[in-house]
Amino acid sequence: MRNTLFCLTFLIMGAHGQAQSWSPTGDISAGGRYDDVEFVNPELGWTGGGSGKIYKTQDGGDTWVEVFSNPILSFRSLAFLDEQVGFAGTLNGILFRTVDGGATWEEIQNSIPGPVEGICGLDHVGDHLFGVGVWSQPAFFFHSADQGNTWVYQDLSAYADALVECRFLTPEIGWLSGTKNNVGGIILKTTNGGQSWTTVHQTDMSLEYVWKIDIVHDTLLYASIESFDEATSILKSIDGGESWIELPVSPLGLDIQGIGFIDASHGWVSPRYDPLYETLDGGFTWQQLSVMPGMNRFFRTDKDLMYASGRGGVFRFDAMNTGTNEVKEELPMHRILRLSPNPAMKDMQVFFQLDVPTMVCMDILSTMSGRSIPLLKSRMDAGQHTIVVPPETMSQISAGPYLITLRTNEGFTASHWIKQ
Repeated sequence: MRNTLFCLTFLIMGAHGQAQSWSPTGDISAGGRYDDVEFVNPELGWTGGGSGKIYKTQDGGDTWVEVFSNPILSFRSLAFLDEQVGFAGTLNGILFRTVDGGATWEEIQNSIPGPVEGICGLDHVGDHLFGVGVWSQPAFFFHSADQGNTWVYQDLSAYADALVECRFLTPEIGWLSGTKNNVGGIILKTTNGGQSWTTVHQTDMSLEYVWKIDIVHDTLLYASIESFDEATSILKSIDGGESWIELPVSPLGLDIQGIGFIDASHGWVSPRYDPLYETLDGGFTWQQLSVMPGMNRFFRTDKDLMYASGRGGVFRFDAMNTGTNEVKEELPMHRILRLSPNPAMKDMQVFFQLDVPTMVCMDILSTMSGRSIPLLKSRMDAGQHTIVVPPETMSQISAGPYLITLRTNEGFTASHWIKQ
């Protein structure tokens, strides 16, 4: 576990101003989480998510029109090269391309020369498209230099076990992030368009992910750490992503995902189930707001305008507006119901509830060493489930405090237990 010093600044921070605010964009169909949002200018954009739908706006989010729907799909990533050519990645292993602004879509994953089990991250620079997958493993990277007509594919299992994010500054310079088993969250960097990679940062707790990266400019980057730790931190780089420092957000474990900065100093991180946290000083101090839990992606269109997508739809930050609009939503959540017995010695049963069909990864995580043991990886139906931790697994575990962790497409959660 990391040893992060949380200063008294959390207790004595000055009040944040109310001069700038987030507000919901126009009506959009409820249903799941909108995992990504992409704009090619302040007016024209698209969003998609777990409901299998893609929506388009031509008026900055005031109105949204459904342009694609397939309820068996879960969209996780979007990238539009211009007003016509765009891509949408799914957790189902399907990559779509449109050449008419989203009016029609074609499946193109079979043109990628390697297995694509799910696409968590997409990014683009000019005609170059970059992609990675998948949070539930394996780790791979693919790249097209010609708007998706031809592809290069890389197995990156030597560097990571799962990749969830890719951000590129130029066609040559970019970063990938994800997790490496029994190491922690990782960030990889390339300076030659992905021909080679260097690990530039890793955290120190198993099952942590470096979840999202925000490039503010060529030397300043921020990244979120999704973790089962008891405290919450982010990463910051001021040397073009060569080195990273860890900055505390809260002494509480918040399970953050989305991170976005409107400028070098002013930004937000989003816990899955709690409202946004805001910083005005480049990530050194944070204050919790009362709006927008569960944002997965922030997208900056210019110096005054930013969008965020997640639970409840798409939201807009306009530096020229005043006031704060509180947004409330009933949040579905998968959960661990009971561990029996607890404390446990020879075997243990895990009872858990899934609200929707999803991919499930369950692990035992030591709160002392930060190392993990996998228990389950499977697609599962909604409903109540039980798995048994067998004696042969329990025999590998020394006495002490542990977590049972439940990771799904929709969220991560954990329950404490004691091995006797």
